[in-house]
Amino acid sequence: DEGKMADTLRAHYEQKRPPMQRMTGGSVDNVNRHVSWGTKVKVLLSRNATATRREPLVTKVRAGQTVITGLLIGVLFFQLDLNMAGVRNRTSVAFMLTLTQSLFGLMGVANV
Repeated sequence: DEGKMADTLRAHYEQKRPPMQRMTGGSVDNVNRHVSWGTKVKVLLSRNATATRREPLVTKVRAGQTVITGLLIGVLFFQLDLNMAGVRNRTSVAFMLTLTQSLFGLMGVANV
């Protein structure tokens, strides 16, 4: 029953939405849906630039977060010993840096 229902819904959906088309010189052809990697990057950079221009405060806050995190990491790494305790401290700082950068990235996605 579920297979038949899915086929029925798919057929209904395809009847309502014809394939994407465009007008070229008076005739109608199917649109080539393949988009190059460079075009995708260009579009995403353009969208990001538009979002940055629209919300300058968010950009300033993110820049501030980056500077504060960099200063904090710099202070923690400053003059660590070259023994096993220093290695453990460097490992924990590297973990903290990875964690904070991951969370900052998630906050950028969550704050829409």
